[in-house]
Amino acid sequence: RLRGIGGVDRALNDIEQFLNEIRRRDGVELFLISSRGRLIASTVGEGELKTKEIAETPYRELFGRFYTERSERGFTLAADPNDGIRYYFASAPVPTGEWLVILREAEQDVLGPIRADLVMTTSVALAGLLAVVGLVWWFASALTRRIGNAAWAAKRLASGDLSHAYTQEDRSPDEIGGMFRAFNTVFDSYRQVNRVCEAIAEGDFSQRLERRSDRDTLADAINLMSEKRREAEEALNRQSREAEARAGTEAELSELNSKLLGELNVERVADKGLSAIVAFMGAPVAALFVAQEGGRLRRVTSHAYPPGTPKFFEPGVGSVGEVARQRRPLIQAPGKTTARILFGFADTVPEAVVTYPLLVGEFLAGVVELGLFRPLDERQHAWLAKASETIAVSIRLARQSEERERAQHDVQTAKERSQLILDSAGEGIFGLDKEGQVTFSNQSASAMLGYEVDELLGVSMHQAVHYAHADGTVYDEADCPMRAAFRDAEVHQVDGEVLWRKDGTAFPVEYSATPIFHDQQTAGAVVVFRDITERKRTETELNNARQAAEEANQAKSDFLANMSHEIRTPMNAIIGLSHLALGTELSRKQRDYLTKIQCSANNLLGIINDILDFSKIEAGKLDMEAVDFDLAEVLDTLANVIGVKSGEKGLELIMDLDPEVPLGLNGDPLRLNQVLINFANNAIKFTEEGEITVSARLVQRSHEAVTVRFAVQDTGIGMTAEQQGRL
Repeated sequence: RLRGIGGVDRALNDIEQFLNEIRRRDGVELFLISSRGRLIASTVGEGELKTKEIAETPYRELFGRFYTERSERGFTLAADPNDGIRYYFASAPVPTGEWLVILREAEQDVLGPIRADLVMTTSVALAGLLAVVGLVWWFASALTRRIGNAAWAAKRLASGDLSHAYTQEDRSPDEIGGMFRAFNTVFDSYRQVNRVCEAIAEGDFSQRLERRSDRDTLADAINLMSEKRREAEEALNRQSREAEARAGTEAELSELNSKLLGELNVERVADKGLSAIVAFMGAPVAALFVAQEGGRLRRVTSHAYPPGTPKFFEPGVGSVGEVARQRRPLIQAPGKTTARILFGFADTVPEAVVTYPLLVGEFLAGVVELGLFRPLDERQHAWLAKASETIAVSIRLARQSEERERAQHDVQTAKERSQLILDSAGEGIFGLDKEGQVTFSNQSASAMLGYEVDELLGVSMHQAVHYAHADGTVYDEADCPMRAAFRDAEVHQVDGEVLWRKDGTAFPVEYSATPIFHDQQTAGAVVVFRDITERKRTETELNNARQAAEEANQAKSDFLANMSHEIRTPMNAIIGLSHLALGTELSRKQRDYLTKIQCSANNLLGIINDILDFSKIEAGKLDMEAVDFDLAEVLDTLANVIGVKSGEKGLELIMDLDPEVPLGLNGDPLRLNQVLINFANNAIKFTEEGEITVSARLVQRSHEAVTVRFAVQDTGIGMTAEQQGRL
């Protein structure tokens, strides 16, 4: 019996399992030979033939002929080189490639029934022949011819040669005629079996063997084999198509990975990723949105996207925002008026709109949106899931790379800006590590110390510029405030020390040493110093000038004090004599003159007292009195002093005393009167018309004290904001 098998490239174990299933089901042994002449698998032995070339096996002559003519089917009866048993061997090429399958079945399994029938028939014929040998000698020649034909037919059948027609026309009702009819039936059956097996070997599983009786197990077995082979062939073809589809999918994904490999720019990753999706999915319109900080989605690339569509989406807004919020794909079929794809000649409606999230775990890298002319199939859906993950990973890596580049740029910019700030500062600035060595310095520090900037880096600052006091004595490093800053984690302000230049000269400085902290531990200190040589010289000059000014001021104060006492003596005489004269008999005009003389003398005495007070203030010797006085008398004196001036300018003088203010007070009435006279005179001076109001209001009162607010108001020109600021 000739059997065939089709196959595809599969794992060896799967192939061996498949061949063993055929052997168990159909009772045949199989050998599978590759296009390179190697035995890939067999159901014979324990695997010693596996992967060997034909020439290396005992079957090299037998299988060599089949392999040489592998494009054609082969069939032969031969003894197996291993066990010496005769088998029928049939070969057929695998339809899906240049491989060769060889089937083996024992001769006795094929010819056993035939030989049994032949033995029985021959026995009957011989018995009859012996019984009637003497009686039927006359037809011996005819019987011999008939038996010879039968033997020839049996030999051809035994050799497996079915290429000739063996039908023998013998309608005799005797046993030989029946034997010939039986031979004809057997030949017909084998020719049908051969026809079906050839069809199976060629991949045609539509042929069926007709059952000749209800117990025709051979026809049932061959038909079952044909059906199983058809199912196996369909399964193999289906697996082959699936494998080819998977291979194509993996190839596309591999190509996408290759395109995105090494890309560290989000826009380029998005552009290449979307191009790959458009090419694989056949999408006429597509866009890719990248998630920004805060969750907002920005369209960074698109393919034939409709004009006027939004470039940004917030989470939960639109299909893009909703997919970003839910983090799962959205596939929808839009209505005819909701979405259209534009071409140069017309527009049309997509069959499906696919919005897919680009996820890496829980991290949302973005969203891709596609318009398609047909719904997604399983292959496209699986590829899109893997491609979206690949693109998401690349976008995340690109964003991290861009963030690192920005951070590095910011650090470099900050470093350059810091160095510019340091270099632009007039003070000298340098940093120290915990060993007291210089980690950085600015140009001012290097210039003041007489070093190049690079010369100070890594140098012990104390040993280089702070090793001695101003008098040349050694400055112990343990007492250095610069080291104490990071040793004690405290800020140290120092004035009056010196630093030493590279040429050995010293200059006075003031400096501050501030500790630097890293992870709550001191990592060093920053020292800011300035050359105070000019300040020292200025201070000396100022001290000299201050001393001279103080001496001159003291002389002025002494002069004013002396002059005040000298002037006060005759003024007291004038006041006293005018007072006595007013007590005599005077005419009205004389009394008026004496009154004005006394008033003017009192005013002049007040001025002299003010001068004396100013001298006391400058000398720091002005004391406030605390005596009992009557507030009404103070205000009455004020009215008498300023009433003449206000009357001369035609101004109305108003004295406004709050009834709540007590009149009996304890304080310095002289100072109070001086202050009010000064304010009132100033008001009269800058007021041309209107009124002058002097008021006293109670602000606060306790058991032992009161707070009274005095105010002088006028209708004059007032004061500007600048003048008020100088009060």
